[in-house]
Amino acid sequence: MKACEDLGYKVIMWTRDTIDWRDHDADLIFTRATQNLTPGELILLHPTDATVVALPRILDYLKVVGLTADVVSNVI
Repeated sequence: MKACEDLGYKVIMWTRDTIDWRDHDADLIFTRATQNLTPGELILLHPTDATVVALPRILDYLKVVGLTADVVSNVI
């Protein structure tokens, strides 16, 4: 953390890990991304085939519950 600070970087951590790198199941990824989701959470997703399948459902869910996906710099 100190090295990043010294270099002028900001360390940003996720608040929700879908573990999509290990569990290649779109339904499980969707559940992990959306279950008990609260505004401002940062969801960690990787570019796996299953995540690509789950992502439209996740984004649709956000709209239904009145949340918006945004870039990190607008959330922190």
